[in-house]
Amino acid sequence: MPELPPIVISGLTGFASGLLLSIPVGPVNLTIMNEGARRGFRYAALVGLGATTMEVIYCSIAFTGFASIFSTGYVKTAMEVFTFAFMIFLGIKLLMAKSIPTTSKMGERVEGKFHPHSAFMTGFVRTMGNLGVLAWWIVISANFILRGWVDPSLGGKGACVAGVALGTSVWFSGLGYAVSLGHGKFQEKTLLRMTEVIGQIVHQDGFLPRIGALSGPSFAKEVARGDPTAITIASKDPNLAETVQKEFSDPRFRVYTNDDVIGVELGGSLKNVIAIAAGVCDGLGLGHNSIAALITRGLAEITRLVVACGGRQETMSGLAGLGDLVLTCTGGLSRNRSVGVELGRGRKVPEIMAGMHGMVAEGVFTTHAAVGLARAHSVEMPITEQMYAILHKDKSPRDAIHELMTRTGKSEIALNS
Repeated sequence: MPELPPIVISGLTGFASGLLLSIPVGPVNLTIMNEGARRGFRYAALVGLGATTMEVIYCSIAFTGFASIFSTGYVKTAMEVFTFAFMIFLGIKLLMAKSIPTTSKMGERVEGKFHPHSAFMTGFVRTMGNLGVLAWWIVISANFILRGWVDPSLGGKGACVAGVALGTSVWFSGLGYAVSLGHGKFQEKTLLRMTEVIGQIVHQDGFLPRIGALSGPSFAKEVARGDPTAITIASKDPNLAETVQKEFSDPRFRVYTNDDVIGVELGGSLKNVIAIAAGVCDGLGLGHNSIAALITRGLAEITRLVVACGGRQETMSGLAGLGDLVLTCTGGLSRNRSVGVELGRGRKVPEIMAGMHGMVAEGVFTTHAAVGLARAHSVEMPITEQMYAILHKDKSPRDAIHELMTRTGKSEIALNS
């Protein structure tokens, strides 16, 4: 078998390393998985393309600026020892990690400076902020040249970099395609609540699950700080509800029981849509009158849908209804409200989501299911409809408010108003 030319070997080495070394790039991979599942393949592919571009830049810097330093004498031996120690360190760090962050502190500073407004720039800047990628390529490029896997000529280095670009793009594109296969095929289309989804999946194996839904006004940061908090556990199984109440309750965390699973679940989901609307009002500079009206009428339309779906009206006056709604619409820690504030200030949804560093504002995606569920039950939800238009049809918030305020006159206590 004829020996392959050095430039071909360099290119194949680059392809293999680009493909394999992209797998542990946690922040970018997590971003692609999150956005691919939510927004589809195109968005995920653009994130991957941005990450690939920055990865190639770091790889080029490593080959042209650092690799030749490690070619002689004691420096070569030191490089071998350092590489071994570096691999051991990364392996231990990965094994001991409890979770993989979507970005590092350095990454947050870089993203705060560049404010990526597109999918491509999200991947590009997120990789730029991960200086470990540059350090990794400095180590790898030096070893490739020392071992003769990459020809030290300019052509050999260029072929390796081109191979890295191809291998990295193959991984990121494949990952984005794989996760995008589930885009839009679950709750938004089935309109099932989480307890229903869990029940259907688990029951397929002949197991009858005991399921409950825990909800209520509870920012995690304040709970962790020990601030007095009250929530509710809803379950059709009274023994399960009482067990959760007993095990979770303490002097600073009070748990109530409820058997209205439908009301508790829907209240916990739909309030996120109204919270975005509250943020819009704040971003537009509107006052307390507007927020109070929004919360009150938002609760009214949530209650209509809950009752139509089989839940109880009184649940919406409790912790999972009014309590959670007030907190999410007014609290500074609310991610949904924060998205609304930025919308009110004129920013677009992709730009806002890209700057959330992997955090989730559930209301952005809940609007699809909320509108679908309302239409399926012939329930009028004007605020939710307008929020859907703002979030997914690029409608102006001021136009949406104008339409809400100029609707035909209604009775406040009528079923559909």
